[in-house]
Amino acid sequence: MLLQTVGLLLVLIVSRDILHELFHPGGTGTMSRRIRRASWRVFGLYARGRGERLRMAGPVSIALIVGVWASLTAFGWALFILPYLPESFRYASPLVPGANDGLAAALYVSLVSLSTLGFGDITATAVVPRVALVAEAFMGFMLLTAGISWTLSIRPVLTDRRSCALLIRSMLDLEKDGVPIRDRNPAEIRPVLQSIAAQIGRVRTHLMQSPETYYFRSPDERVVLAGALPQLHEGVRAAASAVDGEVRDSARMVEVALDDLAAMIGHEFKLEGSSTEALLAGYAADHLASRGDA
Repeated sequence: MLLQTVGLLLVLIVSRDILHELFHPGGTGTMSRRIRRASWRVFGLYARGRGERLRMAGPVSIALIVGVWASLTAFGWALFILPYLPESFRYASPLVPGANDGLAAALYVSLVSLSTLGFGDITATAVVPRVALVAEAFMGFMLLTAGISWTLSIRPVLTDRRSCALLIRSMLDLEKDGVPIRDRNPAEIRPVLQSIAAQIGRVRTHLMQSPETYYFRSPDERVVLAGALPQLHEGVRAAASAVDGEVRDSARMVEVALDDLAAMIGHEFKLEGSSTEALLAGYAADHLASRGDA
């Protein structure tokens, strides 16, 4: 009875983590959060000042999370059906029931059920293990579809973030001719600033709803949003003294969006600092692997 209780508890923990991770916008499962943070720290140590080495941190963390979900689910159901082996199961020849009644056999049956392969060499004959294995097969199908859907949902979020980074970089490149944002043609710079403010707002929403995307880092420095934000913040603060009132308002919109984004990132991802400037610098350091301990 104790084994079955532990097994069901494991299954419930995994189920809660999956549901909280995938279907609760802005929420995240405790186990998943810890796996992502641990993976990011390990990759940060590996990067050692070379931010492009972080590019696999996000994909690896997703693979680890799904792998942990599947492993704990299989182990939990194995513990649940273990007491029913071998009496409540039928074994195909030449399998010997007495030689296939331990944890290894239970894990085998559990994995076959979870993967929905259904070899049929060991099949349940009692009601309880039958129902348990059907429930596990359903969970296996749910894990597969959830993993695929989760992976596919990440791409558009990253595309939007990289587009935002490119727009910011393009605007900042304009200053290379010596003319700052505040002195640009108001008719040209206003819509750019307004578009950047809107895109930063979307980035904030995406990070709240899909926090796992924080740990995805492009190998192309130009589309690493974290690296562009400190310079953008400096530029829009300077633009607050622009002669044109609408340029000042547009710059202020970007500054407010950056304040909101920095506060959210600092709170959700435990960055050090209290000011927007410090939090954006921490965000950049985190993704450029430029921290002293990295």
